[in-house]
Amino acid sequence: MRGGWRSGVTSFCFSTNYRPVKYTLPFGYCAATATSAACCDVSAINCYVFTTNTTLRTIRRLSTPYRIAYYCTTGNYTTTPMEATTTPPSEVNPRWLQKPTSTIQETPEGFTTLTEGKATVIFSKKDEGAFYNEAQEANRDLSLLIIQQVINQLMEQRGAAFDGVTIFEGLSASGLRAIRYWKELYGVKRVIANDLEDIAVGVIKRNVEHNGLSTEEVVPNQGDASLVMYNNKEKYDIIDLDPYGSVAGFVDAAVQSVASGGLLCVTSTDMQVLCGNYPETCFYKYGGFPLRGKVTHEHAVRLVLATLERSASRYKRYIVPVACLMIDFYVRLYVRVYSSAEVAKASCTKLSTVYECTGCSTHFFQPLGVKTTGRGGQGAKFSASTGPPVSPQCPECNRPFKVAGPIWNKELCDTEFVKKALEHLDKNKDSYRTFKKINGHLSLVSQELQDVPLFYDLSSMCKLLHVQQPSMREFHAGLESLAKGYRQSVSHKDAKDIKTDAPASVLWDLLRSWNNLHPVKRIAPNSAAEVILTKPLSSVVPDFTPGQKIVKEAGKPRFYLNPPNWGPGKRGTFNINK
Repeated sequence: MRGGWRSGVTSFCFSTNYRPVKYTLPFGYCAATATSAACCDVSAINCYVFTTNTTLRTIRRLSTPYRIAYYCTTGNYTTTPMEATTTPPSEVNPRWLQKPTSTIQETPEGFTTLTEGKATVIFSKKDEGAFYNEAQEANRDLSLLIIQQVINQLMEQRGAAFDGVTIFEGLSASGLRAIRYWKELYGVKRVIANDLEDIAVGVIKRNVEHNGLSTEEVVPNQGDASLVMYNNKEKYDIIDLDPYGSVAGFVDAAVQSVASGGLLCVTSTDMQVLCGNYPETCFYKYGGFPLRGKVTHEHAVRLVLATLERSASRYKRYIVPVACLMIDFYVRLYVRVYSSAEVAKASCTKLSTVYECTGCSTHFFQPLGVKTTGRGGQGAKFSASTGPPVSPQCPECNRPFKVAGPIWNKELCDTEFVKKALEHLDKNKDSYRTFKKINGHLSLVSQELQDVPLFYDLSSMCKLLHVQQPSMREFHAGLESLAKGYRQSVSHKDAKDIKTDAPASVLWDLLRSWNNLHPVKRIAPNSAAEVILTKPLSSVVPDFTPGQKIVKEAGKPRFYLNPPNWGPGKRGTFNINK
């Protein structure tokens, strides 16, 4: 096999000056080297590589636990780790394939009972420091689904060496989420339910006992979440942070505390900051400027991802998004964190500054860094980008640009991972009360174009031009009829969003052609609409005849409406719909 190693090998030979040297990796590790010639017997454990430019030090650096780095013939690393599949899941200890059982205790007099999933928690009027938010049930259900899929992957990678995962919930409040993790997931060794408040820790202990669990299974812990994580570096397989407000203050500790290959789950609810009401606050919290308008929510997700990536790269680590979503009043991100100094070097290429027109909201991207290879494709070098990518005035409406970001410019989800999660969700829909909502979000984010950051909102574009709005099917048909091979999709936030790799000029040209069929009666002089609509049309006339209507699966709405009495709730209160 030329140019790399088969995923899952546990030992290999390499040579200096063509003298073979054997180096054995512990189970679950894998490495690959830049080679001039290589052969690999995929049915055997040992692989043999003959090279003149690989050292034992390089091999050791590649073989970080639970990280599979692929080093191809050009000497470059891929940003997405390969998954080891040496030992089949059947060799995992059967104890980790069973969900634990427990018996709910009787409710003491004077307490209120609340049940969610398989967990039942109790509250009294004195529990003023605890917090429960019914609107976040979808968040908890989604977390259960994503975490279980990650645990399944870790089982496949580690095989017989799998010894359960340790979950750290940094801001546990009532302990409901931690208890659900223990009772509804399999493969969990321990859940640490941490909180800073005395009252909250007391409530956690009481709820753990009420659910018939021991404090060795769900461990109540009092402490500052950041300090706990700083004192336990690379210890936790999964870290869940769901603060009331911004997660920014916990990120530095979290990216150091999660084990390599582990999962980081974070929530930020400070959407007024992330969506542009307080740009100065957004900058000092997240290291970037926000955008206002229709793209603000996806931009917010990408701002938080950029924060995670920058923090991880400081410690020679990098992130791989599993599923990152804008849901209701918060952003929820699930990312794997891996250790690799070589991959971390490419961090600058994953972040971009955004140039958005102040008149028509056309946007352009400027990556912070670029990657180049040496002579013969050997080695990799990184340098600052040249720019800006636009002139001072927008090419569509002649208005100036504003600058935002930097934001994450790569994928928001692992499409194959999400598809497997959806399959599991469909088979176990009765276990998730918010099935319709999380199915809709995951279905949409898996259909998005992952290499296209941000989108255009059709209703906003038509409103700017004062033209009659075509249906989404008509607009999609017009873009497809150009026969230029442009890809297109919706976004997971709104049905009227257009994600496409077509240039913005093509989209505006489509609306000019549409305006010829449905002309505007009056256009304000010197307006952005006048500048855009008076430009000449392209030679290709689009066909807006809609194609076949998409048949939607019954019982699985893509965009789910929230119920009455829904909302984020207030800090330190019970938001219970009575």
